[in-house]
Amino acid sequence: MLNIYNANNHSTPSGKEPPVKNGLKKPSFEKYQDPTGEFPSGELKLGLWYVKHRLLLYKLLVGSLAAFSAVTILFSLWQWGDYLIFGLTEDAALRKDLSSQVDYTLIHAKYSPAQIQVLNTQVFAGGVNKSDLVAEVVNPNERFFTEFDFYFIVGENKTPRQHGWLLPGEGKPIAALGVEGGAAGGDLMLENIVWRRVSLHRIVDTKAWADERLNFTTSDFSFTRAGGIPEAPNAHAVRFKLTNQSAYSYAEPSFYVALLDGETMVGVLPLKLPEIKSLETKDVDLRSFAESLNVDGVKIFPLINIYDKNVYLAPEK
Repeated sequence: MLNIYNANNHSTPSGKEPPVKNGLKKPSFEKYQDPTGEFPSGELKLGLWYVKHRLLLYKLLVGSLAAFSAVTILFSLWQWGDYLIFGLTEDAALRKDLSSQVDYTLIHAKYSPAQIQVLNTQVFAGGVNKSDLVAEVVNPNERFFTEFDFYFIVGENKTPRQHGWLLPGEGKPIAALGVEGGAAGGDLMLENIVWRRVSLHRIVDTKAWADERLNFTTSDFSFTRAGGIPEAPNAHAVRFKLTNQSAYSYAEPSFYVALLDGETMVGVLPLKLPEIKSLETKDVDLRSFAESLNVDGVKIFPLINIYDKNVYLAPEK
């Protein structure tokens, strides 16, 4: 049986695509094959799809950007409104809080050094019509080094200003020696006190660190009253050996030599050496013109700022 094709009908009994005029089939790009292999049909399909939908893609892009801009503008307006309503008040409160300082010394005592303690002030005979004013001072802080200026007020006069320091936890005498006149007493004045905290990262145990460097001992002590030696008939002679037991050598070290009668301090003499090396022993010979002096021992107080690197002698090569 013959199937008769009706030109007015757009389908065939078999459902296949109808042929065009002159018996040729309708062309389809899906069946296109590039003989060179440089332009595959997949790319052709993608390109045709983009061309067909590029207007829609453009509208979607513009709509997305408009929506994003609207959201950010609304968010900015909300933030500015919040700042104008609440932020200005919060900023004022913040400035007030930052301008005030918390007194941490009231929270814990370790944040502030305790004041220098003055145990007592004594007056010793220092020679003919002269006096020695001596005060015992203590730094009770284990982690603070302090420097200060000091002088004594005697009646309406005051002694020359001197500079002193105390190592952490140190106690020692400070003195104004050879004050003219027979002073009956004096008041110690401390000024320009400066505190410096010793870092725990630098020195763990400040007392052990100081004891290691200020290890001085005395031996072979002798005391000769005035008139007992021909070369100094009017002076008492105090002799002893001073040994630097530490591993450190010092340039121009100074000391106070406390004169003891039993456990009581009866006078103070200054001592300054050109140098003293590690494990070196120096023969010390001091004179005192104080009357009625009796001494049976001495105690050494080093006046060496071991936190100053300039007090140390350079190691010998």
